[in-house]
Amino acid sequence: TETSYAKDYRDWQIPLSRRFRSLKLWFVLRMYGAKGIREHVGAHVKQAKWLEQQLISDGRFEITAPVVFGLVVFRIKPQALSDNASTEVVNAANVELVKRIHEDNRVFLVGTHVKGIDVLRAAIGTAFGTQENVNLLLQVIQELTTSVIES
Repeated sequence: TETSYAKDYRDWQIPLSRRFRSLKLWFVLRMYGAKGIREHVGAHVKQAKWLEQQLISDGRFEITAPVVFGLVVFRIKPQALSDNASTEVVNAANVELVKRIHEDNRVFLVGTHVKGIDVLRAAIGTAFGTQENVNLLLQVIQELTTSVIES
């Protein structure tokens, strides 16, 4: 990008030709080492499994896909809305939850449509992510789910 008064050099990079594609990985390996990368990924997998367990124990959510690496795919259970909630009602509630999470602006989740149902995707794996961030994520999900169910 270019501002009105100066070039923004952060967008400049080595072209990712065949020779340079592995350079990014090489820098990461140099910086963290193989052991450091294993520990980093392992911590995020552990945090994702923790989030999965918390969502299940809450009782209002169901996990819709196996937790792989740091990705937790879930939705509000139909039973959390009413005993005979239709797919359309459940989908609308999950879309509304994503909308409220985005408007709240404390955390970020992605909503998507898979096999006829709307789900939320929590991706855990940022370079500086901590358990406190995952705790906040859970807190926001629970708070806003309560507001969606009550409305």
